[in-house]
Amino acid sequence: GISEGAELLPDVVSAMSSVSGVVMVSASGLDPAVAGALQAERMGHSAAWQALRSMQASDSADDVLVQGRSLGYWRAFWHWPLTASLLSAPWPLLRIWGDADESVPLAAYLQFTPQASNRKLPFCDIRLPGADHALQTAQRDGIQWLWSQLERWARQPEKGMCEVVGSK
Repeated sequence: GISEGAELLPDVVSAMSSVSGVVMVSASGLDPAVAGALQAERMGHSAAWQALRSMQASDSADDVLVQGRSLGYWRAFWHWPLTASLLSAPWPLLRIWGDADESVPLAAYLQFTPQASNRKLPFCDIRLPGADHALQTAQRDGIQWLWSQLERWARQPEKGMCEVVGSK
């Protein structure tokens, strides 16, 4: 799952019969409302975030538009249990992210890390120094690097995802 798409991973994967591992690209792993609050704070928009929080908790109809999305969307967003789903998931989890990401704050990535390190199954955390939200730097295409690592793992599936991806 890439960015917001990673929020769907636990539900999508639960419908599959066999999963060897799940990869999150540029996604913190925190519940969307928690990561959103950290981003709003980083951008100096905490008051607007609090107003949105109040609106989604109001009695207004779901079809009312706020910040370009329906209140129904915001209500689902506010109560999406991503972190708990990822922490209890029955598959290895790889998260790759850039520490120069402007869309997801560094604090969100760092907040999830200690929680995920207590998972029963492996958690591989790959931080790409200087990479942006698209995992790009002036010297490296992080997405292409990731695909090459996943291909290495596919050629030796008997080894664990974390053991292969990112190793030299």
